[in-house]
Amino acid sequence: MWAAANPYKTGRKPAILYDRAPGYGIIRFNRDTREIRLECWPRWEDPATGKPYADWPITISQVENGGSSHGIFLPEIRVVHGLQDPVVQVIDEATNEPVHTLRIKGNTYRPWVLRDGSYTVRVGDPDAGSWKTLTHVRPGKSQAYLDVSF
Repeated sequence: MWAAANPYKTGRKPAILYDRAPGYGIIRFNRDTREIRLECWPRWEDPATGKPYADWPITISQVENGGSSHGIFLPEIRVVHGLQDPVVQVIDEATNEPVHTLRIKGNTYRPWVLRDGSYTVRVGDPDAGSWKTLTHVRPGKSQAYLDVSF
């Protein structure tokens, strides 16, 4: 949890409504910087002129909005030929469920995972239907990087 809005006496009527920290959230995505701004507004505030609840807003990066804080990483993916800004998808082979999917900026990315295990990494361009698949990829230092060519 990043922040909360706790009930307090606002002096507004009806108290049963306004003293329970009522409000709404706004999420703003910046595609260029990949920042996510989370806002929590009291019901009576106008976001154009008012103030959000205390401790709000918060800003996180798109990559922080997942499991990268666990510090478990797969080898770095390097797209060495034929594709710029590919999509990288990590699939847990134990559950066959996606861990995360991200269109990277550039041609290198070190995918994070939530636990030790074996993973499938798909790299490609979904618009062109062009994919390379790497299987049985594991966290650790056995491989420093994995090269992918298109």
